[in-house]
Amino acid sequence: MPPDALHTEPLVIFVGAGASAVAPSSLPGWIDFNSVLLESLGEQVAAYSRRRQPVDVMLTALKARRDQTAFLPPDFQAQLMEEEVGAEYFRVWQSIDTDVFGPVHAGIAELAATGRVAAIITTNFDRLIEVALQARGVAFTVHHDAAAFDRLATAGVASACIPVLKIHGSIEDAASLVDTLRQRLTGRPASLQAALRALLVQHHWLFLGFSGADFSYDPNYLGILDAADDARGFTFLAREGSPVQQGVTALVARYGDKATLIMGDLCTWLSDSFALPALALPNAGGRTPELARSMVRDRIDAWTASLGPIAVVNILCALLRTVTMDDHAYWLLRKTWRSYRSGSDTRGSSYARYTYNYGLSLMEHGFIGNPVVRAADCSNLAEWKDAADHDATQFFQRSYDMGALHVAGAQLAACEAYMGHVDTALGIASRVTDGVIASGESLAYVDVALACVPIYDMIGAFQQTVSQLQSCASTAQRLGDEPRRALALVHLARFLCMTGQFDLSAAALDEAQRIADRLALSPVQLLCRSARGRLLLDSEQGDDAALMLLQGVVNELHAHAATPLFTHVDMAHPDLTRTDITGVPPLLCRALLDLNRAARFAGDAHVMKATLLQLHELTSTRFPGYAAHATVAHAQCLLHHGDATAFDRIAACIDDVRAMQEETGNPWAGMMAEQLCAQLAEAQAAAHG
Repeated sequence: MPPDALHTEPLVIFVGAGASAVAPSSLPGWIDFNSVLLESLGEQVAAYSRRRQPVDVMLTALKARRDQTAFLPPDFQAQLMEEEVGAEYFRVWQSIDTDVFGPVHAGIAELAATGRVAAIITTNFDRLIEVALQARGVAFTVHHDAAAFDRLATAGVASACIPVLKIHGSIEDAASLVDTLRQRLTGRPASLQAALRALLVQHHWLFLGFSGADFSYDPNYLGILDAADDARGFTFLAREGSPVQQGVTALVARYGDKATLIMGDLCTWLSDSFALPALALPNAGGRTPELARSMVRDRIDAWTASLGPIAVVNILCALLRTVTMDDHAYWLLRKTWRSYRSGSDTRGSSYARYTYNYGLSLMEHGFIGNPVVRAADCSNLAEWKDAADHDATQFFQRSYDMGALHVAGAQLAACEAYMGHVDTALGIASRVTDGVIASGESLAYVDVALACVPIYDMIGAFQQTVSQLQSCASTAQRLGDEPRRALALVHLARFLCMTGQFDLSAAALDEAQRIADRLALSPVQLLCRSARGRLLLDSEQGDDAALMLLQGVVNELHAHAATPLFTHVDMAHPDLTRTDITGVPPLLCRALLDLNRAARFAGDAHVMKATLLQLHELTSTRFPGYAAHATVAHAQCLLHHGDATAFDRIAACIDDVRAMQEETGNPWAGMMAEQLCAQLAEAQAAAHG
């Protein structure tokens, strides 16, 4: 790059959030805005619960999770919020609206007035660039959505009016805003990409107030890396005293002598570098950073209040689940059901989401059926109702009926399968799948398929499900949904392994692990370890290594199950012993089955016996849907490590499995009974041979 490129040709100026963060605008940056939003949500929950929830503990954990994750954590939180309240989420950003622009905006406007600016690109939602240009008398046109980008592509970027490309949308049009992780990964309209490419080729770019974190997540952000050979080049102003993002350093290296990295003071750099006259700033009216933050907080508080308490509970619980604070989420959902909610809270889409979220929390802790059997004469109706919030199926049914949430129907099917009603589960899953396909909702289809994975696992439909999970992973990638893609990939890896496609399984598992590690998706990381243990075992890469890995998974699930969700105190008899209420994750069944298989291959009799005992207890008390699998595992252990004295017990196991097939409607059980019968006949023949 020629050293005077900044002064010899019209520039494209790329403006980041830092330009609006300096006084007098003093708008919060992405992290600061997220903090204010979390605090407002926490305050709403604190008030709703009459200060009975540990909101401070929750907020501390959420902020720590955000700050410790390597790449763009607030946009993941934004995605979780958007999933709970829909497009209403984006309206919260209107809380930063102001006309008080700052020295960077004024400097850009001054450069534009002298003909030194070809175009302006910004990631900012605010209107401060436009206000500054208008105050300086500069003609401009704003392009902030797909339709506007299409018009720009048709007309071309060269214009008498300076084009302002707001690539993440503009605050006056909440529907145009791009803030979630899914949106950022989906990709930009082709017309916008074409315009950006043309500007890269025709003009030198100047980056101001932009951290460049996007380049660390996506090295080819906006296609800038791919355009290196044809682009004019760029100058990147980094803040003095702050580390330069790795992605920026890599981009500068790729551009070579066409790129310059400069350290400087954002507030004064434009004026000093271009010898600008004294900049005219608006009357800030005593606006200080503290006052600006307070104004934003007041507006955010008004937004959270407008959502209603149930929506806020949903949002906070969704966030808590990302930081493995499932116990706090469960307690908040439970207390909302039993103590906080009023009649007015039970109307609207947020309540349908709430019943789904509570059902999901109950199911993940193993509470999938009412422990009280209602008497035929309803004489124990009070006791039955009191225990109703231990029945995930009731909450999924309510959610499915109230909000037409397809995923709630799919989770209801999974619960039925766990309870041993496999034929019922298959019927529900089929109806829900047909319904979501008819709706054309792509992500809802992915959710339904993922929720049905335990059913397909129970019936051994591995090969049939592989193509469905491949489609889910592709759909999630196309829509930029990394958490769903990770979950689809880890399930795909397991099912590919079960069908002997080990190389494809390893590739899917590695990609799932990469996403899970990047976004700190703890549940997916656990599933990855479980799937990798099974892959090591079935691909004969090491029985002992698989045994150790799967034992670690089981230990982690046991530790999770041993953690009390709450302590029950009989207020009528407070002198009685308090009872710790704990749950058992259904995933423990599959983990124990895999561990038992590993122990059988490794010849570890102690682990074989321990896992069989645990499986018997789990499947007889909580998850009878896996009872046939536990019995088959018992028979296989006897076949491989027993002697002729075990033949009668194996035959008894086969009879039990056949009975379970009749009782549950699981076709897999009947198939396995026939296989075991053939294996037993071979063993008997060998023993008499």
